[in-house]
Amino acid sequence: MPNHDEPVVYLRPQTTTATNNDNNDDESNIATTTASCWRLPTIVRDYSMFALTGYNPMGEDRDLDSNQKENRQLKHDLQQLSNPTPAYIWDSFGFAHDWREDGFVVAYNKKDAQAGEAAIIELAKKYQQGAIYGFTPNHDHGNDGDVVSLLRKTIPAAMKDVEADTVVVACDKPTEMKYADVVINSNNNLD
Repeated sequence: MPNHDEPVVYLRPQTTTATNNDNNDDESNIATTTASCWRLPTIVRDYSMFALTGYNPMGEDRDLDSNQKENRQLKHDLQQLSNPTPAYIWDSFGFAHDWREDGFVVAYNKKDAQAGEAAIIELAKKYQQGAIYGFTPNHDHGNDGDVVSLLRKTIPAAMKDVEADTVVVACDKPTEMKYADVVINSNNNLD
């Protein structure tokens, strides 16, 4: 990630807990994060960011070689974007216990956010991706405006009715998940 000390920032959905009291009114059930308020890199405050992949077009599982080939072509296409030109492009990945999809995050200057989103949606359609993610600061804490959570919006591309908003926070690397490694070695085959 550009302009950040850590090579990888892991994100997870924010979990909430409700506070309880005898009144049980709306103000007594304010959701609070169960995670520490970790600061996110300043790039999340200063740029509009979008994530996409070339893996598994239209949700159909493809072999690793095909997925990697599509991602290489997608990276080339991202590097050719010029109207507007991204401020940054970096590698990213999403994962769970039983899958992983490599992809990219593209950051645009705030003034280029709307045109940048449109360009990324068009590329996602070219690569038959159902949706992209858009990231915006969710809220700031403290006097210095540190961002501690992001709103991750699922934005339709080649599919409709995929909108979903999730608040995400930084977290430690999940140690028990083999697909959480930055580089997957031959022992952690993705097939």
